[in-house]
Formats: sequence, structure tokens, C-alpha cells
Amino acid sequence: MKKILKGFKDFIGYQIIADFKIDNVNDIKYKRNIEEILNEAISKSGLKLVKEENNPMIHQFKPYGVTAGAVLEQSHLYIHTWPEYGCVTIDIFSCSGKEQAELAFEILKEKLEPTEIKKRTIYRVKIREEVTRAAKLDRKMSNRKMPEHIKYGGR
Repeated sequence: MKKILKGFKDFIGYQIIADFKIDNVNDIKYKRNIEEILNEAISKSGLKLVKEENNPMIHQFKPYGVTAGAVLEQSHLYIHTWPEYGCVTIDIFSCSGKEQAELAFEILKEKLEPTEIKKRTIYRVKIREEVTRAAKLDRKMSNRKMPEHIKYGGR
């Protein structure tokens, strides 16, 4: 098995969805702060940004609040802020392993300093079930090669 499957070899991906309660709302009001935090979480966790125009995408709402999203080689990382409620939501999806997603989450936690955290983790799409289902639906094509991303559980 490839290294990318370490920690969840039977699944395509690992997702972290979290809600942070933030006391210092000045840190989450504006684009420049969230952009720095997003970029640091990506670079220090070993995640790789897809090199495309407008990636990461950062939107400043009026009068305040930010949505920041990055398309990664491994999948995506999104941050949404609601300063008026002292709330930040995080969505990290990785198809290359649990470790990088968890490290990015820890960096976001360190930088945003939440006073309260609600975190959910999801192992996404069980590979063996999907491969079995595909094989049953397509027995006539059994001599064809399986695509590498299905075979190894990542892209």
C-alpha cells in the first residue's frame, strides 16, 4: 500500500468539521488576518496548494467577516468567520492522510485561540465497498485496469 493510505487505508478521505467560539473577534473580522492563518496552516502542515489563479480565494464581507478557501492537491481547507457571533467554522478534507489534516487543524486552533471547540471527524467513502459495488455492476469489464486513484485511495 502507498504511504498516503496510512491511518485510513480503507477510505478515500478524512474530513474535519469544526466550530470555534472566539472571544477576540478582532482577529477574525478582516481578510488579512484570516489569509495569514490559512496560509500558515497549509504550509506548516505539509498540505500543498493547487497553483491556480485566485487560489486561495479570500472574500471580505461588509462590514466584517471572511470566507477563505483553498483548493489543495489533497482536497480543500475552508474557514468562515462570523465576528458578530464570535464564531469560526472550519472544514478540512484530505485524501492523503489523517495526519496532515489534524496538523492543519492544530495550527488553526493555535492561531485562532478558540474558547470552545465542537469538532467532528468523518472517514469518507469506504474504498472496499465502492470497489465491490463497481465490480458487481460491471463484471463484463473485469479485464480492464482499475484507475490508480481508486486502487490506492487517493489522487
